[in-house]
Amino acid sequence: MSKTTTKYGLTYPEGTDVPDIAYWTKALADATEAALIAQGISDTGWVLVPITDARIVPYAAGTEPRYRVKNGVCTFLGEIKTSTAGLIDSGLSWATLPAEARPGPVRVVTVQQGSGDDRWSLAITTGGLVSAERWGPSTSPAGVWLPFSATWVVG
Repeated sequence: MSKTTTKYGLTYPEGTDVPDIAYWTKALADATEAALIAQGISDTGWVLVPITDARIVPYAAGTEPRYRVKNGVCTFLGEIKTSTAGLIDSGLSWATLPAEARPGPVRVVTVQQGSGDDRWSLAITTGGLVSAERWGPSTSPAGVWLPFSATWVVG
């Protein structure tokens, strides 16, 4: 490094030497992350969840299912649609969350608003299996919009 300054116990480069600044910034980010983890503070950032059933697809670009675990709390959201009428009336498993995002000690079930007056349930088991189920009061049409959002404490 060319010239450095120490302030608040941190040494950092002065001036506009980009490689030195980039090196220092990464070192600071690494040290900050290590300190947060040591204090039990964590954040996965947003992680995309692969859809495992070909009859379910993201509703539109940018609406892919995703989760984020921050300090032991998982937020799961997205928008999907079906390719076949009646597909979720009695239940359809369409994704699996990794262990770091699974609920516990019991499954999570939330009621979601579908198109029009229809509702559906989003269920996440303690094993991470994600299902869409109990569409009603009508039969779920093909291409139906299924927005969802759920939050729980990771088990």
